[in-house]
Amino acid sequence: MIIMIFFAITKKDCQFGFSLIEAMIAFAIVALGLLAVTQFQANVLKSNSSARSRSEALHLAQEKIESFRAIKGEDEFTTKLGTASSGSEETNRDYATYQISWEITPKTNPDRAVFAVEVGWTDSAGETQKVNLVTEIAEIEPHKVGSLF
Repeated sequence: MIIMIFFAITKKDCQFGFSLIEAMIAFAIVALGLLAVTQFQANVLKSNSSARSRSEALHLAQEKIESFRAIKGEDEFTTKLGTASSGSEETNRDYATYQISWEITPKTNPDRAVFAVEVGWTDSAGETQKVNLVTEIAEIEPHKVGSLF
């Protein structure tokens, strides 16, 4: 009987601290989960910032193209788009400074101009990013469009 009591005490003593180990393991798992969620959130914010900058650059390129599409009349077209030219400008927006450059290449038969716009900026990681748009602008006035058909 003495051996039985000793065995019972030894078994009971082995159980002490087991709940503490379970709690520490659970805490470590929760901490790793929170760390992963925090890292995921940081990556989402970085991607969102990159998408915003790219969207703004695309908007600036489209804006520049539309400013040249707004040219009215054959005389103004020939004056502004009839000769090869290029230009650049810089604009500051909310999160970045954008460098806008464009190049006009006149074509004939029919009279038109190839208009290429490049918008560049430096992202939050310090890497240079670029967006390019190329389009053609025709000399035909709106009231003469029917003559094409």
